[in-house]
Amino acid sequence: MVGMVGRQASCLGRDSRMYQCRVILEFAASRKTAKYVSLAAGYIFFPIAVETQGPLSEEAWQLLCDLGRRISASSGDDREVSYLFQRVSVVVQRLNAVLMHDSFCVEYRPD
Repeated sequence: MVGMVGRQASCLGRDSRMYQCRVILEFAASRKTAKYVSLAAGYIFFPIAVETQGPLSEEAWQLLCDLGRRISASSGDDREVSYLFQRVSVVVQRLNAVLMHDSFCVEYRPD
């Protein structure tokens, strides 16, 4: 995988499932980027692809790290990067809960 750095590259050799997830995430991110290429003139577009129990896409990881560092520089709190990753995790968990809830069939039986 081109563009892998430090921590991501080291885990690829150990776990083929992690590698497969990363490949799928990068593919999804590249499809979204291609879909919204016409927005490039007026907006900055970053696809954020997240696997439920796995990695973020490379662009999402870089965006959150960069954004967290900028917020930390402004606020003085070095934990801002961690907070951003935690927020993404909470959003994924909430979405999964909604999807799980909506997948159950409940029969309505009036009394």
